[in-house]
Amino acid sequence: LQITLETVPQGISVVDANLNLVAWNQRYVDLFNFPERLLYVGCPIARIYQYNAERGYLQDADADIDAAITRRLSLLQGAQPYRLERNLPNGLVVEICGTPMANGGYVTTYTDISEYRAIFNELESAKAQLEERVAARTSELEAVNDSLAEENATRARIERELNAVYASKNRFLASASHDLLQPINAARLFTAALAHKVEASDNDSLRDEVSHIDEALASAETLITSLREISRLDSGRLQVKREEFPVQGLLDTLGREFSAIAERTGLRLRVAPCSEWVYSDKHLLRRIIQNLLGNALRYTPEGKVLLGCRRRGEYLAIQVLDTGPGIAEADRQRIFEEFERAAEAAHRETEGGLGLGLSIVRRISAMLGHAMEFTTQEGHGTVFTINVPISSARRQKRVAPANVVHSELAGLRVLCVDNEAAIRAGMQSLLSQWECQTLAVASLREALSQWRQPEPPDLVLVDYHLDHGETGLDLLNALSVHWEQSLRAIVISADNDDALRNRVREAGYRFLAKPVKPAALRSLMRTLAVRR
Repeated sequence: LQITLETVPQGISVVDANLNLVAWNQRYVDLFNFPERLLYVGCPIARIYQYNAERGYLQDADADIDAAITRRLSLLQGAQPYRLERNLPNGLVVEICGTPMANGGYVTTYTDISEYRAIFNELESAKAQLEERVAARTSELEAVNDSLAEENATRARIERELNAVYASKNRFLASASHDLLQPINAARLFTAALAHKVEASDNDSLRDEVSHIDEALASAETLITSLREISRLDSGRLQVKREEFPVQGLLDTLGREFSAIAERTGLRLRVAPCSEWVYSDKHLLRRIIQNLLGNALRYTPEGKVLLGCRRRGEYLAIQVLDTGPGIAEADRQRIFEEFERAAEAAHRETEGGLGLGLSIVRRISAMLGHAMEFTTQEGHGTVFTINVPISSARRQKRVAPANVVHSELAGLRVLCVDNEAAIRAGMQSLLSQWECQTLAVASLREALSQWRQPEPPDLVLVDYHLDHGETGLDLLNALSVHWEQSLRAIVISADNDDALRNRVREAGYRFLAKPVKPAALRSLMRTLAVRR
């Protein structure tokens, strides 16, 4: 039996029913550092408890050694199993398990769990540290979340304030541009009429002065129109309306519009035919090409400008080529900013460019998702390209260029309605130069009372915003009812937004934006007169 006890890794002690020691092993002696003659068969276990208590091996013996010994003896006498841990002065942690025997006595095992307890304590410490770190991080996250919530609230407030500012700015620009364009429109009508009068004279000095006045007014008009368009683009409220349409009709319209400018500056403008259909917003695409053509004609001192198309897979590359001076390397990024012009153009005495055209082109291209690029060589010209998706229908039907109408306007009966006296006078003067029979009035009442002819007018030119909340469409409806027939009409307004254009188009009339360009007005009047 003793040999068996010595092979067990735990310390073992056995007491009989009288609580006297009857067996033990060497591991028991080593764990408690017992001297050689302390243990013997029949030794009272109380003596061993007394020895351990005096050495501090009983953890609760500091206050009352006798009471601690009594409690342990009572535990053995109760014949109940027990388990406890004890931290010994030598640094060991021992697990003590007592098991009662059937005939009295106890078998007690002593297991060294120092390493296990050290690992357990380290885990407990790590757990506590982790909990502290989690609590600290949670507190930090809560603080960050509170800060983010406050920042989001601040951003939302700032965004609301900015939206209000943008809305106020847009309302101001719309109102101010409308009021500014009214006198400019009247002045340009007068200068057009004056230019027609001095054309036949030999007074070159007066002719040049009239031309300079018209160019100055045109620059002011372009600036106001461009600023208003940039404001509309930046506001984000401009709706893109994509459709499938033949590109040739757009090219022909722009070719006719810019041919007069090309002739006046001595340039050759050529529009190459194209039979493709594209998928885009016709109005916005027209603005892109219009700005590119305007820049090409403005900054090309001599030579030619070509508007044409090339097919690139699923896209149609609409290109504007010129033989101008090209763009310097230092200017190739700067020209897309507002009020920026190439260095060569800024010092050239040409029709004043304002540096807004390419900025508008870049904004509209980004809005439509059309890639824009350009290639240039100093001294040899520039090519601007806008890549537009080809219509999915892939219609290849050739769209014939529209014939330019050359019919004269002499004798055309025109009713002009505008609440601005200066514009009525300017329109009267201009139309009289074209030999039109013109009546210029301020309201519907004056139109009905002063139109003396039994037949309705051949053409009505009407401002959209009239007095007392009346609109040009209201006036045209009333006149159509009065004469019991539909009228040919051009609605003119400084409000050049898509909603107004659509209302006029849906009513069956044509639209012109103020200030009215005499060439554009004359071309549209010719078209309506021929159709009538």
